[in-house]
Amino acid sequence: MSSLNLLALSTNNLNGSVPDNMCQHLLNHQGLYLSKSNFDGQLPSKWSRCKHLLVLSMGYNNFSGSTPKDIWNLTQIKTIYLGSNYLTGTIPNEIGHLPCLEEFVLGGNNLSGLIPTSIFNMSTISTISLDSNQFSDSREKFQQAGLSKTSLVNHFFLTICGASLFQVSACRRKTGISIFKYVIPGILSALLLVTSILIL
Repeated sequence: MSSLNLLALSTNNLNGSVPDNMCQHLLNHQGLYLSKSNFDGQLPSKWSRCKHLLVLSMGYNNFSGSTPKDIWNLTQIKTIYLGSNYLTGTIPNEIGHLPCLEEFVLGGNNLSGLIPTSIFNMSTISTISLDSNQFSDSREKFQQAGLSKTSLVNHFFLTICGASLFQVSACRRKTGISIFKYVIPGILSALLLVTSILIL
């Protein structure tokens, strides 16, 4: 399976945990789509061999625990979508070291602590969704950082202590569209699989 470059299994009834050594067998894959299933346990911790990964989409599952440190070393990653799980812990400063990151979605978890301001200084970022967590940041922190509705961030929706910052209805709609596209590859792959079986 080392030649496989995309694994799309979203919107299925799959359950159980994801193998910790998954990247050992998927050395060249660029897209991992496992959203909207029933996976649980902790996220795999060994991501260093997934150095070509561009999209990591594992939202809407039952993953728990903290986000693995190896994820912040994926220097080619463009999309991290881990929203609507049960993840805990903090977002480390290392997120500012991802030079290609465009979409960062961790809303709907149990994350806490402070949000690194470096995330808002990344020139490539276009979508940040961190709503419905337990962050302890203050509104003043983001105002001092110069973050506003006119920021380089196109779609930003953040909830702190139950109060939404920069809550713009248009941004919420756009963010929903952006998130929905992560499950499309899984649906298409399932349709292609059924079609191939029928032909045979």
